[in-house]
Amino acid sequence: RPIFAFRSLELAAANLEQPGATLICDARRQSWHTLVLDDAGQFGEIQRLPTTELPAGPIYTLAGFRSWTPLPSPAPTALVYDARQLSDVVADLPLLFFTADPDAFQPERPTYAKWTPRVHQAPSK
Repeated sequence: RPIFAFRSLELAAANLEQPGATLICDARRQSWHTLVLDDAGQFGEIQRLPTTELPAGPIYTLAGFRSWTPLPSPAPTALVYDARQLSDVVADLPLLFFTADPDAFQPERPTYAKWTPRVHQAPSK
């Protein structure tokens, strides 16, 4: 069967219609998946930003999504997120895409640190 995927921030942004707003969801380690609506209400690419680099202006988050990182201050406005209640606005947008291998969203490729094994030693004084 065909499998289609979508990104929840883009789906919520399609109904927000508030230019200059930022939608966030937790990316862990003091960072957020971030989607900014420009002055025309259009959204660009989802980026991963640290809490300290979140754009100024109104910030929204999706209600019910877990957050391991403390919310920024002031706290974002929670948007009710239920795909069944979204408007017809999203029907004409290219938000669904075919995928043969569904996976979690990653804005950048993962990087791995090389581990060098060594015998544990007490700290030097």
